[in-house]
Amino acid sequence: MTILIVNWNGKRFLKGLFESLASTTYENYEILIVDNGSTEGDGEILRQMADRYSNLRLVCLASNLGFAGGNNVGLRQLPPDTRYVCFLNSDVLVEPGWLEPLVTFLEEHPDAGIVQPKLLRPENHRKIDRAVLTVDRLGYDVYDIFTDREDGPDLDAPCPVFSVSGAAFLVRRSLLDQVSFGPDVFDPSYFTYFEETDLCWRARLTGAQIWFCPASRVYHYRGGATRPTGAIPPPLVFHHTKNRLSSLLKNYSLGNVALWLPLLVGCESFRALATTGRNRDHSREILRGIRWVFDQWDEIMLRREFVQRNLRKVSDRQALKLMALPNPLRLLRNFGKVYQPTKIPIRPLTDKPSTIRSP
Repeated sequence: MTILIVNWNGKRFLKGLFESLASTTYENYEILIVDNGSTEGDGEILRQMADRYSNLRLVCLASNLGFAGGNNVGLRQLPPDTRYVCFLNSDVLVEPGWLEPLVTFLEEHPDAGIVQPKLLRPENHRKIDRAVLTVDRLGYDVYDIFTDREDGPDLDAPCPVFSVSGAAFLVRRSLLDQVSFGPDVFDPSYFTYFEETDLCWRARLTGAQIWFCPASRVYHYRGGATRPTGAIPPPLVFHHTKNRLSSLLKNYSLGNVALWLPLLVGCESFRALATTGRNRDHSREILRGIRWVFDQWDEIMLRREFVQRNLRKVSDRQALKLMALPNPLRLLRNFGKVYQPTKIPIRPLTDKPSTIRSP
């Protein structure tokens, strides 16, 4: 078992993260942390942690390769006998028994390849951060049905999901090897956003199932490194746009590409026009994302050929059952938010003082 964490300027989260990881009751695991070219002194803290914990390995990168690139570097450092990889953000806190339910679920369900814990908010342990994550048929995230609502019995049973949140999920190593683009598990052109959804989509095409496992609980500050208010900063709008378009192109069958891609391009273009008056930077980045897809068309088509010829074992029908119908008005309303950075209050998992111990 390898717990893989990519960190970028997350210094304010690291103490809480390692305090909670130190209480993990699952045995026989290592922590591999990739520092993604942090510029706020994270490297020194992480080197101290690496000296303190015998099962922690640290890889420091000279520049920020994004979520996709940082994880790809980490995945190339896995020990050959690793059976499971747990992807974890640096802005999370975990409960002591968080890993056992995830591993047990995969061991008891051979068709399951990826499993996600219940994600809750650190400042309110009854409030959902992410639970049953899906996208609509245009590739837009649709998780607000559960996000920020109170936890309840309707979220206490495992259920299949279309995708997982990149904040925390467990994957079979064999599945990662199967869906990789050569040496890269995550599409290296993505940088950040939609990488885990693209990964889950490829995994689903192989016939692997993806599940929500609420018996495991993780607490997520959400967007700690990139969007502390919940609104998307303009530079990341570019990645949102291009990655969504690229994923539809690679993973849908030809018939569904012909159906949904023109609608998505039209919707994105309309949103760029409609938000010009309120947020000119967002509009510009949407259009830049659309243009990028056409500039990179040949490369995307090569990846599509790999996905369709080498991975696809099931029809789109299996995925469409878990994808919502589009709601353009909701998307237009939410996307117009203006990005105003604020500090996230960092609170411990419990009010009681905790002691760091070596796992």
